Amino acid sequence: MPPSLGGRPLPRRRRPGVVAKSVGGGKVCEKGGGAPRCVCPTGTTDCNGQCVDPNTFFNTNQDCGSCGNACSGGKTCQNGQCRCPNNCTGEQILNESTCTCECPPDTTLCWNGSCVSSNCTGGQTFDQYSCMCVDPYTCEDFTRDYGGCGEGGTCTESGGAILCCYPDYGCYNPFGSWGY
Repeated sequence: MPPSLGGRPLPRRRRPGVVAKSVGGGKVCEKGGGAPRCVCPTGTTDCNGQCVDPNTFFNTNQDCGSCGNACSGGKTCQNGQCRCPNNCTGEQILNESTCTCECPPDTTLCWNGSCVSSNCTGGQTFDQYSCMCVDPYTCEDFTRDYGGCGEGGTCTESGGAILCCYPDYGCYNPFGSWGY
């Protein structure tokens, strides 16, 4: 008969060894011969006190590639790396440091999103409004050929092209569109 105290059996003495107990964050604490040691189960890793699956968890924008590595500046986590979303079109090239789409060297980004050569030859100049190399056209030429900008308009030369500017409406390229 086992020993008892006042009719109740005495508590059993545990054998020395390892006793595992589950605690918060998914960790398991092991008590052996010394102080308890809490670790994440095999296949998981500790990230700010939580046991996480490194194969899926480190693909979040807050923990990209490693615990606490947050993506910023418009970047998102892609396969464990903070990367810029590539929304570039046509010939545009993604600049990873600024997350912007840029045209290749010696080209200019036009209003329609295309990249065109801005290296003009034969005395032509690049017209940023039509995105073409054009013969220089002056306000004098425009007035001679078309009668000028009309009532209240002022002719202005800009980048080899001319603009008609009106105080209440802004400027426009008479061969293009409003808004310049």
